[in-house]
Amino acid sequence: MEKQINTFLIELLENNNSDFDDSFLDKYYELFDTKKYLGKDFDSIYEDMEHTYNIKKYSIPYYESSTKIYKKLIFSVINTSDKKKTLKQIPLIIYLDVENILYTYLFKNNYFDNFLEIKDFFIGNLKKCNINVDTKNISKNHWESEAFENYKKGLEEKDFNKIYNFIEAVQRGKFMYEPYIDFVSFIVVKMFFNDFVNILDSTDNVFKINYVLSKLEIKDKLLLANKTKNVLVKFDAIRSGVYFQSNNHICSNLLKDENELISNIILSLTQNKRVWKGFLQYFLIYPSRNPQLFLPLSEVLNQSQYDVIDIFINTIKINQYFDENSKEALNNCILKIKNDEIQKYIMEKIFTRWKDFIDSYEDFIGNLFLTDITDIVIVYAKEFLSKEVIEKEIKQLIFNIEEIDNKWFNNSSEQGNYLYKQLSKLFVYGFALEKYKLINLRNKIKYLLQNIENDLRSEYTNNTKTTIQLFNEYILKEN
Repeated sequence: MEKQINTFLIELLENNNSDFDDSFLDKYYELFDTKKYLGKDFDSIYEDMEHTYNIKKYSIPYYESSTKIYKKLIFSVINTSDKKKTLKQIPLIIYLDVENILYTYLFKNNYFDNFLEIKDFFIGNLKKCNINVDTKNISKNHWESEAFENYKKGLEEKDFNKIYNFIEAVQRGKFMYEPYIDFVSFIVVKMFFNDFVNILDSTDNVFKINYVLSKLEIKDKLLLANKTKNVLVKFDAIRSGVYFQSNNHICSNLLKDENELISNIILSLTQNKRVWKGFLQYFLIYPSRNPQLFLPLSEVLNQSQYDVIDIFINTIKINQYFDENSKEALNNCILKIKNDEIQKYIMEKIFTRWKDFIDSYEDFIGNLFLTDITDIVIVYAKEFLSKEVIEKEIKQLIFNIEEIDNKWFNNSSEQGNYLYKQLSKLFVYGFALEKYKLINLRNKIKYLLQNIENDLRSEYTNNTKTTIQLFNEYILKEN
């Protein structure tokens, strides 16, 4: 519903009709003067206005009567000649706005210029707004009390997982909406930016941070985060810009300057190793939840020292099962690093971690063991391992598989795991066959797979291609 009003409001403002009745807001001013609207209890304020003007905002644009009144109210506001009345119009403007569209239009047309004279009013309101959590009436053993205690510990330790485990639980359970503070935040960020930064610098209440930033444009959030010293603000601004976003046609991608701002903010977080590690632990656990983080993160790695890079390498989840969106996000991060030396260093370390992980893995493996970093280890093997290393590794893996019946295992499951470990590594190394023209080895792999095909018939494919299909498509195909 809000989307339709959004579109309608944009079209309305693009076709500003100066033909309006100057007295149309008289009833509103009477309400304001009689009830002393001060930006409190907006449900009651809206109820008064809707009753007085016989309008229902969320029936727009489907009901002609409400739509006509909405138009008249909009045109009356934007064509107000008496600037002294703009302060009185705040509740009405908040009612009429959708997604900061009206606010932005009015700001660009200097409607709020006289607010400069009452700066302290807006700064004071932003300072005073707060959200506090009260667990006094809940048992200390209740999960909410325990989660809140972990939240407080997270604030002390700058552990973003502990902080946002609680924040996200509250956000799922309760809808926090305060349109007046959203409006105040808009005015302060546009007109009193440095004062907004000072307010953010002095708070460690993540609920308040999230509260005052939530309705701002992403660029305004990032500009604030870039200026503030508060790492909690920096984290929340990045999270709101990238978390659960998607790089597809139904979601806007970040602009170039927004990516640059995120890179700058992340770079500042790397100055504190504990904060940097906590940042990565939060975002790298499920890369598919925040795919737009990884291009700016790539630029951060491109500029970082090796101690910072090592924390990144050690935090990547080598064992995450293959997910196309997560794989693409990590590829965007690592394969687009411009510094060749740094890129090779990261890929080599990840490749080593991957080999160690495969060798030490003890749980059930039912098919080729592909994880989110598979593309990265493939590129490393193909681009950086020598012909001699590739030949040696592939020959050893073929031998291991051929001799599998001569090796002792505790049970068939252990034997199956061993087989898929060898095949998983063989698949990765196999991408270098074409580069080094190792035709004989490719034929040996083809013959090997024919011999063990019966052993692979019961494999668990999880709706993906089988081992034989993957080898045929990527390794054995003759160009």
